[in-house]
Amino acid sequence: MLEDKEKKLIKHLYLLSSISIPAIIMAFVIPFIWLIFVFIEDYIFKKDSFNYFGTGVMLATVAFYIIIFSYSLFKVKFGVKKDQWNSITNNQNIYQYNLDSSNEVSRAHTLKAASNVLKSKSLKTMANLESVNITGSIKNNIKKVVDRNNIELNPKKYILGLVLIPTLILFSVYIPSIIQTKKEYDEKIELLINSMENLKSTFEQNDYSADYAKIDIKYSFQYMSIYPYNKNNSHVSLNLSNDGNINDIVYYLDIDKNLTAKENVNALYQIIESTNKILKTTETGKNATDLFITQDVFYNMASPYLSGDNLKNIYNRIEKGKISYAFSYLVEGYNEEQPFIYFDVTKYE
Repeated sequence: MLEDKEKKLIKHLYLLSSISIPAIIMAFVIPFIWLIFVFIEDYIFKKDSFNYFGTGVMLATVAFYIIIFSYSLFKVKFGVKKDQWNSITNNQNIYQYNLDSSNEVSRAHTLKAASNVLKSKSLKTMANLESVNITGSIKNNIKKVVDRNNIELNPKKYILGLVLIPTLILFSVYIPSIIQTKKEYDEKIELLINSMENLKSTFEQNDYSADYAKIDIKYSFQYMSIYPYNKNNSHVSLNLSNDGNINDIVYYLDIDKNLTAKENVNALYQIIESTNKILKTTETGKNATDLFITQDVFYNMASPYLSGDNLKNIYNRIEKGKISYAFSYLVEGYNEEQPFIYFDVTKYE
């Protein structure tokens, strides 16, 4: 008949041997769950800032599992070497796990070799395969004692708690964060769609054709094309940042070979003037006045082309503060033999 102290030892060792392997498994599962959360926040919903708190919770959870695994592993290994445990197994006539048996030695050597390979690949956390195997064998011995003495034990509830509680803590950190990130994502999409629709409507009311690409904030900007009805050989592209502000305007004009260089440049500037005039009437355009081009800046940028050097490609670019201006002439444009000029104004944050 076992004494209460002996029963307590058996229960303690059996519980520890039962939770060690689930603990080390969860030490790998938790980072995988964390990676899924990070992917959802950062790559799907484009969260503006990294979730350092959630990462800290993940690291603390992994550390907790490693501590539980290490504690249970060493406690069981050294616990079965005590005289009290040896006395229990001897009295119960139960074979004590022994590494000196040929089968166990062979198994241990195999696992040792595997652990060395893992160590050589810097997978140090997996190099304890031999110890895990020993723990499993010891657990079988403890289970025999438990079964023989009809000791009531239910380690499943402890394992369930060990798995669920830290996991739920991680979920409780990330789920509200993901919900908030999704809300902010939807608000950005709505803002961009409203901005694009307002711009589109305004330009169409002023004899322009306008359309924009599908909103997708995985890109750093959204794109809108504008075509003046009375200038079939030209178009304007607007790039909006994901906060709804215009950060780039490009004006294109296919060269009319029947016109002089001066007349073509004047035609491009007329497009710039009319576009800026329309933009000033929109809420989005009112926040982009620093992208509106003065006549002096434009013609200074176009001077290499106006000087008559129009037999080769020209690219002239300057920066003024956070604004970049670029005038370009391409001998062969998108339509091969059709040359064109364009003027690009970009605002850098």
